[in-house]
Amino acid sequence: MVIKKREVLELIKLIASDIDGTLVGKDHKISPKNLEAIRYAIKKGVHFTIASGRAYEDITPVYKGLGIKCQVIAVNGAQYYDEFGQVITSCLLDKEACIQVCDIFKRENLHFMLYTSKGVFTTMEIDRVKDAFIKRKVAQAGGTYEEAERHFKMNYLPFQTMRYVEDLAEFLKDPIEIYKVEGFDETKAKIDEVRPMIAKIEGVAYLSSFFNNMEVTNSGAQKGTILMQAIQKMGIRPEEVMVIGDGANDLSMFELFENSVAVANAIDEIKEKAKYLVASDEDDGVAEAIYKLIP
Repeated sequence: MVIKKREVLELIKLIASDIDGTLVGKDHKISPKNLEAIRYAIKKGVHFTIASGRAYEDITPVYKGLGIKCQVIAVNGAQYYDEFGQVITSCLLDKEACIQVCDIFKRENLHFMLYTSKGVFTTMEIDRVKDAFIKRKVAQAGGTYEEAERHFKMNYLPFQTMRYVEDLAEFLKDPIEIYKVEGFDETKAKIDEVRPMIAKIEGVAYLSSFFNNMEVTNSGAQKGTILMQAIQKMGIRPEEVMVIGDGANDLSMFELFENSVAVANAIDEIKEKAKYLVASDEDDGVAEAIYKLIP
């Protein structure tokens, strides 16, 4: 571990870790060493929180059956769940803003999925949305189309349960919570074209987990913001929190929490803001961070 500053560490009471590219690598599983370290931290009385852009139902399978209880930041900060699956706090996307975002994505032919309390929806042709999602993954992470398609069909719940909505405005008249809209493409160029249009919509935040996607939420729905709200309710101070991440959607945690850890494969912006640097997602960086900061 590279320590940028010499300072006395506070007693860590909560760890918040990103999933993809941080807690799990290319095999999409928590490694034995990372799992052992998480169990060690929990035995020490530390809360372990998984912070992801994924929906809650797509996060729980990552640790289900492993004998650990995790808190969860879902959909980039739209919701915070405790170890028992109860929502501690949430920050939802306004329905009118959601309609504006979806209209822009559809008009500009940026395929998208709408994450809600009733599941995942789109107003575009489902087969084409799935095809675009697979191609986005291949362009970002490599591998073959067939490998990505097989993975999503077996492991990615939104991909499996997505439904088509013809009239979004009419659909949203029913009681429903909106978490985020995610647009994606093979290239970064399409994302760059749409970004200025989304920036004009009041009350939304947008970021990219990968170079070729865009995730739009309520402006307050960011990992760091909702984590701060949650620890205040739990009676935990910011200096008693450790955050671990690799990508742009982790940036808000690194800005709000001093004990920030970047894995070796993190983007440069995250590394520059990190207080500590550890090994990559493929080399058990989460375990390294836990053992160093929780003696």
